[in-house]
Amino acid sequence: FKVANTAMKSLHPNPTIFLIILLSLVSSNSLFVAFGTTKQVADQEAAALIAWKGSLDNQSQLLLSSWVGVGSGGSCINYWVGIGCSINDDVAGRITHINLTSYALREGGSLEKILS
Repeated sequence: FKVANTAMKSLHPNPTIFLIILLSLVSSNSLFVAFGTTKQVADQEAAALIAWKGSLDNQSQLLLSSWVGVGSGGSCINYWVGIGCSINDDVAGRITHINLTSYALREGGSLEKILS
């Protein structure tokens, strides 16, 4: 009977190990992609940038005239001024960096309005 009892105890997972596995899943890209495909998320990123561009004054919008539409093979557009995109298979098409420091953009709005 003692052997059976020991076997039963080993079937119960250690809560610490379970927590570590759960935290690993939550922080991984695989769980993120499960809730929305990379393309869907990339489309949302591009749409947010286009919406923010629309909040800028006319002169600033002209400086970002390459920011039009959404790419057919993914949303991050490498030819968009100041935008860099991932080519990593797990997150292909996602925006990796934005550098608009040399464009002297004048804001007619703010990112807070776009993100809320």
